[in-house]
Amino acid sequence: MNVYLLTGEAGLGYCGQNLPDAPTWGPFRKGETETVTISGFQVYRLPCQVTGVRAFLHTRNNGALTPPTTSETVAEGTMSVNYTVQ
Repeated sequence: MNVYLLTGEAGLGYCGQNLPDAPTWGPFRKGETETVTISGFQVYRLPCQVTGVRAFLHTRNNGALTPPTTSETVAEGTMSVNYTVQ
């Protein structure tokens, strides 16, 4: 699972993310639910005006810090927020 702090700035996309948790997630059975707590973010630049939080559940298991591709994504969701990280 990767979670990104989105910005509204053209060309920049996001200013932070959680650390990738691969390979701790395993295969899920149909109908199974899981709960996860994101306890912190790596922030790349300050100040950062966060306009959204986007989470990806994905199949990639290589620790890459970039958002997963469409073919690697199982589920994703975005929540609009208004935070300033300084």
